[in-house]
Amino acid sequence: MPASRICFDIETVGPNDGSVIAMLRDSLIDSEPPATVARNSGAERVLERAGRLDYYRGLTKGKGEWLEQNWGTTLLDARLQQAVVDAAVDTLLARSIVICAAVDDDKPVLFTTRNTDECPVLMQFIDFFNDAAGPDTWIIGHNNRGFDIPVLTTRFRRHKLIPPRHFPRWVNGRIRGNVYDTMQESASNKPYVSAQKAAIAHGLDGFKVTMWGDRIMDGSLVAEAYAAGAWDVLEEYCTSDVLASRELAKVLTYDWQALNEQDGPNRRADWLLRGRFMEIAMKTACPVTRNKLLAECLVEFGIITQSEVAALSA
Repeated sequence: MPASRICFDIETVGPNDGSVIAMLRDSLIDSEPPATVARNSGAERVLERAGRLDYYRGLTKGKGEWLEQNWGTTLLDARLQQAVVDAAVDTLLARSIVICAAVDDDKPVLFTTRNTDECPVLMQFIDFFNDAAGPDTWIIGHNNRGFDIPVLTTRFRRHKLIPPRHFPRWVNGRIRGNVYDTMQESASNKPYVSAQKAAIAHGLDGFKVTMWGDRIMDGSLVAEAYAAGAWDVLEEYCTSDVLASRELAKVLTYDWQALNEQDGPNRRADWLLRGRFMEIAMKTACPVTRNKLLAECLVEFGIITQSEVAALSA
């Protein structure tokens, strides 16, 4: 019997593909130097105290001359290394290292690159998802619309793997499917809130905090933990996010009432329609395009017919 819900989370690091790293290096070399720093200015004194004055003065001599003298040295290497680290949050360039997924209320399952490459791990996840999911399965995660689903979509394509049958689809810049994002549904005025923070805010304070040494583990430490080979920490952290997201979704949906099939197809369709409307409203700036997409959405859900849309547009 297909699962009612699958909750999953991923941990990512920057790319290790040579062509992608070469692209990042080229983008650094092609970047424009910053504006000239005036001599004897407040900015110059700040840069001097920070030990960066010579660097900025060098850039003002002319891009070509300064790059020729300096970019082949440690500075370029350090900037490139940081660019690779920063790419861990780029949905096009990030590479998955740990995936954790839980079916309904079952124990979470880990898919990890601890002893293998990314491709076979993705294949295992695809098999797991195909076995568990059906057309009515809800995909639950924290910021899964903004990160996890786009990243895995790109990685499936990168490795030329066919995505799971009922995995959400990326179509024309939008995610199609039964997706419930606990970050978007949390009533926060912040652009980002962690799953642990949102869970605690909703009274779910029984979750174990993942520690790495004397530091509380969070997303900003994933690359460092990966470089240190701290696989137990990474896997525990990913698992804790799945558990927090699952319980948080349960609270946000009033014990699954908003997603439960026993509420009937009309109730479920209402939630799907609401999610689609919110997505269109947030991502479409042009009013003409937005109205067209909203009309298509109403037709898709059988609320109005195509002929009625044509009559309204006439």
